Amino acid sequence: MNTKSPNKATHPQPQITSMSYNGPLPPAQQFGGYEDVLPGAANRILILTEQEQQHRFNKDGLIAQENIKLINNDHMQKMSGVIVGGILSMTLIISGLIMVLKGHDGAGGTIVTSTLVGLAGVFVYSKKNNKS
Repeated sequence: MNTKSPNKATHPQPQITSMSYNGPLPPAQQFGGYEDVLPGAANRILILTEQEQQHRFNKDGLIAQENIKLINNDHMQKMSGVIVGGILSMTLIISGLIMVLKGHDGAGGTIVTSTLVGLAGVFVYSKKNNKS
């Protein structure tokens, strides 16, 4: 058997060339090519790139401001809850103690005990959530 290998000179293989770049502007050779094809195109590309960059800076600044507002609002809500919960707890404990002093030992003791158990539960629950 006599097999001939195909002659590569008579059967050229097609080649695909690819070029890519990172960043807002093309490489200098390509950039000059835009100017050759359309005078003023390079300047227009630069202006568009600058405008896009300014838009991104403005958008990032607005997002940062909104995040700060959200954090501050969340902090205010948590502090309000702590203050209201503290006032309510102290009111219940004082009321329970007054009831005990006036001779209503069962009712007063129940109010004080249930308030303290509730506070302990909130404390344990908040510690558990902070760990996860």
